[in-house]
Amino acid sequence: MKSLIKAVAIILILALIFLGSISYYISSSKTNYEKEVEPMVWKILPELTSWNMQKISKHLDNQTKERLKTPEGQNALRLFAKLGSAKSCSKPMFLGSKRGFDFTKGVYEFVSYKLKCNFENGKGVMRLILKKSDGNFLIDSFYIDSDLFRNYQ
Repeated sequence: MKSLIKAVAIILILALIFLGSISYYISSSKTNYEKEVEPMVWKILPELTSWNMQKISKHLDNQTKERLKTPEGQNALRLFAKLGSAKSCSKPMFLGSKRGFDFTKGVYEFVSYKLKCNFENGKGVMRLILKKSDGNFLIDSFYIDSDLFRNYQ
């Protein structure tokens, strides 16, 4: 019976150490991204919400540029333009990050943020997914949810 209690105690201690390590890793990743990515988000936000492809393109990943040049991408930009530019936004909320390796693409690193914004013509929630490329983060994709879009088809 004593050995069973010891085994359970050891398993619980190891589980707590494991959870503590994961907590530490997540909080340190978040802190690193706050220092590196958030200033860049504030810098690109006015240009992104101009919805002008010429202004936005320097902040976009190459695949994202190509997607926005398609008829569907142009329609999305026209729809987002109905919101107008962002007048104010909340502090970017860190949603998570992903690092890995792909045999076709090599090493990759993504980070995602959510911002609540007041646009000229309504409120919306923007989600940015950024991709690290040559030491800089570029926009891989962005999404906006707004009540203004509920009437558009």
